[in-house]
Amino acid sequence: MTLTFETIGRLPQPDDNVAIATRRLEAGTDVIFGDSQFTISDTLLEGHRFAVQEIRKGDSLLSWGQPFGVAISEILPGTYVRNEGVLRELQRRPIDFPLPSTANFIDQIEPFIFDEASFQPAPPLPIHTDSKIFMGYRRAGGRGVG
Repeated sequence: MTLTFETIGRLPQPDDNVAIATRRLEAGTDVIFGDSQFTISDTLLEGHRFAVQEIRKGDSLLSWGQPFGVAISEILPGTYVRNEGVLRELQRRPIDFPLPSTANFIDQIEPFIFDEASFQPAPPLPIHTDSKIFMGYRRAGGRGVG
């Protein structure tokens, strides 16, 4: 089966190298992505990620424009990106497809450091002047109002 990327995935930022599956994808599904085509390596559940570019060992995985992991092996387009935690959790579930045997990335998320000295709060939102009131409704059977 050949599908267009727009029908099966989302790329939150143009420079991301992994996409999010918007539906279950069966292993072997061919995907047309721009001027290229690749094959999904393993069955993916909705919400899981797959590579849309080649990612070399040691390179960062990017989603939403942010690095979230480092490749521990080469990852080709169409490959399910998974760490040990994802594989461990999926092994505990009653799924109807084989899982990859090894992880292909490790987590590497930079910790957030709050810099109080340079913090600039956003301006306050304007007060909403159009009040909405819900007066409720009478419940059947003498049960009062809801």
